Amino acid sequence: MDIVSKWTDLLEAGIIKTNNGVIVELNAAARAMGFEEGKVVRIPKSRILKTEIGECEALIYGEHIILKPIDTFSQMKQFLIDAIAHEILTPITSIGGLLYLVKEGIDVEKNIEKIENHLGKIARIVDELLLLSKVEMGNYVPRSRRVELRGVIQEILKLYADRVERKKLEVKVKARGMMKTDPEALGIIVRNIISNAIKYTDPGGKVTISASNKRIVVEDTGVGIPPKELPFIFQRFFRASNVRDRGGSGLGLAIAKHLAEVLGFEIAIDSRLGVGTRVELKM
Repeated sequence: MDIVSKWTDLLEAGIIKTNNGVIVELNAAARAMGFEEGKVVRIPKSRILKTEIGECEALIYGEHIILKPIDTFSQMKQFLIDAIAHEILTPITSIGGLLYLVKEGIDVEKNIEKIENHLGKIARIVDELLLLSKVEMGNYVPRSRRVELRGVIQEILKLYADRVERKKLEVKVKARGMMKTDPEALGIIVRNIISNAIKYTDPGGKVTISASNKRIVVEDTGVGIPPKELPFIFQRFFRASNVRDRGGSGLGLAIAKHLAEVLGFEIAIDSRLGVGTRVELKM
């Protein structure tokens, strides 16, 4: 049943109260629209807001708010299916084209290597989802050993060599020393950070990676993150509004954040819209 009421109080940034006592917490996307008292904001029905009655779709017109309770589980499940399907379908489509070239005898060795890379990407997506599930259920136990940082970074960069070459990016690495940690978890964290830097840096841009035994820093000259959206960047499925045309599931940084906490790391992001982003992973 839809609830129609007037909102009466702006309790704090993004939190409003209606005249029938319902507390409404605007989601990241709604907050990013600059919602404030006295301002007319139209929120499409696809926006999900958290209220005392559960997750809702909403329309806000000036002082009036219309709330429509939804089946959150079904919606989030569908979002996950759509996002993961897209992430997996892309390499599968590429594999189909590459197999045709192999059958025709065109650059066989090179194209087989590309197929192996795409299959590896699919396997990594599945592995990361399974690992995230373990972490969230408290079933993941880190296995620490000494990890050579330059080797970890170089192996990750091999995965994105084609994209770096295609975009003509300048990638600089300054890494030294060892770090005692879980190599699998560290690899996933750093891979997601580097992947984002490469994905969201425009052609001709620069990505700089530095690492020591206490911290790893990845800096890029990419598109940056809108300031109002930065606090929500580690949330599951969150995609910054200025990069939603570039693909992705919105899970990478959520996974990185969860794993960092398990390993005892701090992960922080500093970003300037149109200038670039700096991500620091610190013990």
